[in-house]
Amino acid sequence: MTPDQKTKFDSWVKENYGTYELAYGSCHRAASEMVDAFPELELVRGHVICPEPWGKRGHWWCTLGEDIVDPTAHQFTAGILEYDPYEEGDEVYLGVCMNCGGKQWGTSQTDYNSWCSDECQQELTAYFSRID
Repeated sequence: MTPDQKTKFDSWVKENYGTYELAYGSCHRAASEMVDAFPELELVRGHVICPEPWGKRGHWWCTLGEDIVDPTAHQFTAGILEYDPYEEGDEVYLGVCMNCGGKQWGTSQTDYNSWCSDECQQELTAYFSRID
């Protein structure tokens, strides 16, 4: 990436997603908008590996060749240790179990249920089926 490109990208990020509040949780929208504004960039889906307490997080960013252009990197206040692009079949974070609160991982959104195990499904069904 040339210094001029870096300056151009940094200016766009500052103008559009320059604060923590604007960046937090906006990675897909921001990266998509950035690719629309700069067609030379490529949109990438994957994970970032961050120091604790963040850990492995689903994320979207852009690339220009080997260079990473991340319009919302500043939402990770502890920093980013590694970018890990998604490959078809990789596990992604799907959400939390409505019964126990445990994290759910799967290979696609179609893997997602509101529970993480048969046991949690039974407990959740029993809870919602009870008559007081």
